[in-house]
Amino acid sequence: MSHVYANTLHPLESRFSQDEVIPLGVEAAFAASFVKRFGTGTEESVKAFLDEIRNLCRLAEKKKDCFLASPVATEMGTTYPFIQGAMASITDVPEFASKVADAGGLPTIALGLMDEKALERKLGRLTEIMKGRPYAVNIISLAENPYRQMHLAWIKKHRPRFVWIAGGDLSSIRELLECGIEVMYIAPDEALLRLAIEAGVRYVVCEGYEAGGHVGPNSTLTLAQMILDLKQREPLLFQDSRVILAGGIFSRETAFIAAMLGADAIQMGTAYLATREIVETGAMTALYQRMVLESLPGGTILSGQHTGLRVRSLRTPRVAAALSLEREFAAGHQDERSFRTRMEEMTAGSLFAAARGVDRRSGQPLDEQACLERGQFMTGSCAGLINKVQKLEAFHRELAEGPLLLHQPFATSAAKAAAPSPAAPPPAETPTPGVGRRPKGVARLRDDRDRVAISGMSVLNALGKSPEEIWAASLAMKSGVVPVPSSRWNHDHFYDPRPRITDKTYCQVGAFVDFQVSRNELGIPPQDFRTMTSATRITMWLAQRAIRASGILESGIPRERIAVLISQNSGEAAGTLTDMIIREYVHEILSAIKRAVPLTPDQERAVEREVKSERIAPDDTTLLGRLNCTAGGFICNRYGFMGPSFSVSAACATSLVALYSALQLIRNGIIDRAIVGGSEDNLTPLHFLEFSALGALYGLSGRPRPPHEASRPFDAERDGMVLGEGGGMIVIERESLARARGAQVHAIITNMGASNNHLGMVESSSVTQEIAIRASFRGLP
Repeated sequence: MSHVYANTLHPLESRFSQDEVIPLGVEAAFAASFVKRFGTGTEESVKAFLDEIRNLCRLAEKKKDCFLASPVATEMGTTYPFIQGAMASITDVPEFASKVADAGGLPTIALGLMDEKALERKLGRLTEIMKGRPYAVNIISLAENPYRQMHLAWIKKHRPRFVWIAGGDLSSIRELLECGIEVMYIAPDEALLRLAIEAGVRYVVCEGYEAGGHVGPNSTLTLAQMILDLKQREPLLFQDSRVILAGGIFSRETAFIAAMLGADAIQMGTAYLATREIVETGAMTALYQRMVLESLPGGTILSGQHTGLRVRSLRTPRVAAALSLEREFAAGHQDERSFRTRMEEMTAGSLFAAARGVDRRSGQPLDEQACLERGQFMTGSCAGLINKVQKLEAFHRELAEGPLLLHQPFATSAAKAAAPSPAAPPPAETPTPGVGRRPKGVARLRDDRDRVAISGMSVLNALGKSPEEIWAASLAMKSGVVPVPSSRWNHDHFYDPRPRITDKTYCQVGAFVDFQVSRNELGIPPQDFRTMTSATRITMWLAQRAIRASGILESGIPRERIAVLISQNSGEAAGTLTDMIIREYVHEILSAIKRAVPLTPDQERAVEREVKSERIAPDDTTLLGRLNCTAGGFICNRYGFMGPSFSVSAACATSLVALYSALQLIRNGIIDRAIVGGSEDNLTPLHFLEFSALGALYGLSGRPRPPHEASRPFDAERDGMVLGEGGGMIVIERESLARARGAQVHAIITNMGASNNHLGMVESSSVTQEIAIRASFRGLP
């Protein structure tokens, strides 16, 4: 295989001849049907393909509520077409099945490898508990199930409404159908899908490898494409069938995507692991749920790829050991018989240990550490995106009718004709006397249509947490400037009244904010929130409040026309960087200590442990957490914005330069709206030391004043600036769009100007300031 791969050619370097090996994606399998539907010519096929996208986008509004009053749900006897997937050693608790049914879904009981006694003990009261409500039973139809015939007999006796069969032997399908039991068949490929439908199965499940537990070789999207393609070629095949998609579905958005891909119903497993009832009914341990909630995106892994029995689980010591054993087998270091024996010994009871916290053989409870070491926590890849526990009823309701932001990826012809062109060139202008001409072709803000409105605001500083609080405090002549609080640091270590003393500051005051952002309020996964700087956390909090205040999420504007420009001046020197620098340079720190004080090896290790203790170690979240440029990315991901997103750094002018950049983007027709602003990391002694070295902070003259009189920027006797914490965000948009949707317009930006001081880095220059002011008035009436 490696030899074949070494001789492959990149598609762009090939001639597509028969003697070449060209690696292609799975989409290549659909090339023939694409040509048949859309044509062979490039222009012809692209236009036809775009027309099809437009047609589907027009259907989105109708499809978004398709899970309400669903015909398939009516057939199944449920409120919603939501099916709880079977999970061995977890969903064999009738009480949990009852809760799923109460919430309007179809529960599934997993028979697993239960013997007759276990069936009676666990499921003896199933019929009584379900009280006639529909439920499904999952049976392992593979030859590896020694209780297969007994399970079939049990099913015929209890006659559940539905029976799940996952791959394997199809012979039992007709037997069950003749008993009046509907079969739901999990088809991992087209061949088995066709066989199942031809055998009379009405409910076919296409489960992608994003799912948890045992999975097939194809993604959910590939399987959906396969079905859509098959429907195009053989529409009569699916005439009486219901298509159920599974794998990676856990939210309103993913459920809607499944519906747009043709799903009549959806099956979920991992999403139910994050429900309150699954722990309350004893179906699963709280540890298992915590593992799912705290898992990182990409935190699952597939085992069994060398043996053909793929299983998706969280990365744990037991799974790592199984993967190591698989690699040994793949490398030919052991025979198949011994490999399978060792694998069975290693994995036996691992899922039961994780799900129930009990040793399967002895029945003895396991402590948490033993569960973590011995357990296999099967879960789908969406685990890294689930970060909260929900009640079943609320979860189902959100899937069916929760908020859903729909927008077209590009305007249709009709929409273009009806909508005003945001990038329309301005009318010819008459130069303003004494100002000079604007370069030909450069647009400007001239009339009411092209002005920019501020439609949302948020702010946080030492005076309050909202524009209203801070405005009221300002009118009351309050000041947020105080001496450096001892809760932050001991300022006596750094204070010296004499200016420009090395490692000292002459300033004793600042404007501090005591404010903690809640992870749940922001909807951020724990692993991202843990290493996120306070600047990014507060920036996201500010963005959330400004966006909500503006109402732009309900405006219907395409998300690619909304930009996010972050004004954080801290750059890459974020607060979290300190921990990582100290951790990674601990050996240099130790060397310095050892030059002053001899240390034994034990003392050296103790110092290293103490230095590293509770400090953030670099991982796959720390880089994204500390870079200021990722704040905009987190906001875009949270709200689905797809316009330009970047951070600006221009010292004290950072926020104004960010606003200036956003204005240019709107003026040039690239966007229609922007979220602009941000926060900085909390103050540290280093801020005081560096600005004191420049002679920029309050107190340089040595004249004593009370803290509330320290900040006097417009006073003839001003005495330096005061450092403060907090931040602010605004939402700006074309005034015409804001007025049209009835938004509250707080202020109008008519124009802006910019310049740069060519005489020095920190000195003030009236000449260049006048250039910026004149530029801001240029071309205005």
